[in-house]
Amino acid sequence: MFVREEIEEKKKRIRLLLEELGFDAVYLKKQSNFSWLSGGGLNVVGITLELGVAGLLITPGETFAICNNIESPRMEREEKLEERGFEIHSFPWYEDRRGS
Repeated sequence: MFVREEIEEKKKRIRLLLEELGFDAVYLKKQSNFSWLSGGGLNVVGITLELGVAGLLITPGETFAICNNIESPRMEREEKLEERGFEIHSFPWYEDRRGS
């Protein structure tokens, strides 16, 4: 169970930091960061990995979940990222967009 208000507050804090530092965006793919921002979501397939299969991109005006087209249905169905306020964008699984 996630708390939408908690996620929105974290997005707000990130956006304030982006403005303060003069950055255009931040991309979070490390499991602990993903879980923190998404209110407990999991972006990993194997629990021993530090980087997950999906990342969260925060800009001053938008929030996205980015993952390959194989993982995007799972991110929507199991992690409920759209309900958590993240627009899911996917790319073909064979393209190298790991973001590591």
